[in-house]
Amino acid sequence: MMRQQVTSRVGLSTLVVSLVSLALAAGCATEAEKAEANPRPSPPPRNETSDFNVAPKQLFTLAKEVVGAAPWSLSTTDEGKGAFVTGYKTYPGEWHIARRWQERTRFRVVVIPDWDEPTARCRLQVSEETEQRAADVQAWQEAPELQRPERAKELMDAIQAKVKK
Repeated sequence: MMRQQVTSRVGLSTLVVSLVSLALAAGCATEAEKAEANPRPSPPPRNETSDFNVAPKQLFTLAKEVVGAAPWSLSTTDEGKGAFVTGYKTYPGEWHIARRWQERTRFRVVVIPDWDEPTARCRLQVSEETEQRAADVQAWQEAPELQRPERAKELMDAIQAKVKK
């Protein structure tokens, strides 16, 4: 009787191992086959770009006015020739582990003169950089995996509206 139980257990375990091996072998695909079957979508751009029929220095001034005025009310933390970085604007973040995380985004605004008409035309580029944290007591962490191009677009739209006035 004891011998039959041992034999059936060995037979059962051999059967299970065989079935698992067969399932794994049948389900394995090469990396190329996986990439072909599920192409990874490219991430959205982290910046917004738009051309303007305005002098670069004038657009730079208008962009700073938009950023400093309500509803944005952001300070300028770094400024160079044709570019500035704003302070952070807070946003509600994603839902993680039973709570909504906190996010904050700052923007880099760059004015690029046009090659053909550098005193009359330019391009504006608005990039976003987002940080997150779980609670007020935690330090902010850079979050390059968080893509928030809609925030950069929102700022670009506000600047475009100001230029049109």
